[in-house]
Amino acid sequence: MNSTTRLTLALATCFIGGCDVTWSPGSGYDNAVFSETGDNIAMVFQTYEKKDNVKYVKKRNFETQVVLMDASGITETLTELTEGDVNDLFFQEEAGYIILGRRGKTELGITGSTYAKFHYERISMDGTVTPLGVGFGAVMLSCNSGETLTTVSPPERWIPSPDGSMLARIKTGITCWERTMTLTFVDAQTLEPLYAPVPLDDGGQTTLADGTNFWNTLSMAWTEDGSFAIGNWATSDSQDHLMADIYAPGQTEPTEDLMHFTCFSAPTASGYQSTDGTEVSVTNAGVLNINPDSVWDGAFGCGSD
Repeated sequence: MNSTTRLTLALATCFIGGCDVTWSPGSGYDNAVFSETGDNIAMVFQTYEKKDNVKYVKKRNFETQVVLMDASGITETLTELTEGDVNDLFFQEEAGYIILGRRGKTELGITGSTYAKFHYERISMDGTVTPLGVGFGAVMLSCNSGETLTTVSPPERWIPSPDGSMLARIKTGITCWERTMTLTFVDAQTLEPLYAPVPLDDGGQTTLADGTNFWNTLSMAWTEDGSFAIGNWATSDSQDHLMADIYAPGQTEPTEDLMHFTCFSAPTASGYQSTDGTEVSVTNAGVLNINPDSVWDGAFGCGSD
């Protein structure tokens, strides 16, 4: 094989599968969200290692810090860089805090599943960081030695209520044979549990024609009246609704309701869309894009229900 043929084959392989270039340092802004009032914005600045492929840029080894931007465009760096990528970011402006969920490096288990450590923190407007919880568990679960993988709920998640007065803490333990979940309502200021943890239904499994089992997908969101809903995508009577267990704080038994899928587009009032549907995003260079007429229904509440 001559050198011209080798070069042609190398370029073809690079074009089809992506060039395996070395990792290089990268940084940029991401994850812009409105506060629950829609007045100000939180985002993150991240450093990472990147590898350029033909179709996308692969990233790893994230460090993340929280940045605020007010209505006039002035930014304020709120925290130092801390290991991990963003799993959740909520800005409760009137209650005076931000919730940051960070996902650490993924690890490959012996069964083919991937695992990671999750950190959740409450960040005050003066930059004080208060740890909320840490969980280590599956990110992608495999029950057939890595042949197929399914996304699963993280082991630890904290979601603030729409008014910021409470936090919903969802703890999950999952294997191929068992999923255990609890919901605890916590005072957002004192961080004391308001009630005992409530055991949740495991949501069940679906079996495919080839015999493969996977845990049914669950979506979680606060409701506009201050309850917490957990919707099961395997128990829908129509394509745009799903059956949900709804937990009011202080009640151990849920009520059931068939809820429109838009009720779960945003888990609380802080998100990338404000309640009037205006959408925010940020470029890698830190330039905000504000779109008042988004075609996506990602605002808090039940939308077109």
